[in-house]
Amino acid sequence: MGCPRELDVVSPFVKLEVVPSTSNPGKIHLLCSYNNKYLEVVRHRNDTNVLYVSATADRPVEDLNLSTSTLFTTKMNLPKGGVSFYHDASRAHVEIDSTTGVAIVSSPTMMQVFDYFPWESYPEKVGPKNEEIKRLGDALAQFTESGDGGESISPAVLIRELRQVIAEQDRQLEELYDQIGGGGRKAVVKPAVAAGSAN
Repeated sequence: MGCPRELDVVSPFVKLEVVPSTSNPGKIHLLCSYNNKYLEVVRHRNDTNVLYVSATADRPVEDLNLSTSTLFTTKMNLPKGGVSFYHDASRAHVEIDSTTGVAIVSSPTMMQVFDYFPWESYPEKVGPKNEEIKRLGDALAQFTESGDGGESISPAVLIRELRQVIAEQDRQLEELYDQIGGGGRKAVVKPAVAAGSAN
């Protein structure tokens, strides 16, 4: 969250795992895929009035009375399938600072809507290709082990088939990227729109 440059939509820099709270139903923790740390709100070292969202917490903090709480409340299915985040301990919504491009918490009433892509629904679309690659790999293993002059796949044919499978898998991934973010692998992950709303 909060990077001002274009990023690949499958980059671990922009992927967050939702971890349900164990003691506060309806609240979640956000785990960064890049460094396996939880998102928390930290004060700027030079300006204690500025609160940044940072993926630096080693473990979830469930206590809403602590400023180090990693709990967030989300609002889903906002315009264009977006989501907003509210940090309960600081009583403010997460937004992207327009100057720095960094995620901050600042407003208790204004929320920013972020694009949301549920990644767990996509692996089954590319899974069959992994099985095909395994089958071809097994065929290569049989070819190299047999050595009996019997009928088998030549290495050149096998390599060509593997390349075709990989090219087809790349094509399918490009289609998925287009479906979820538009513009292929270099789709921009950015805030959708800002909307005024109280939590």
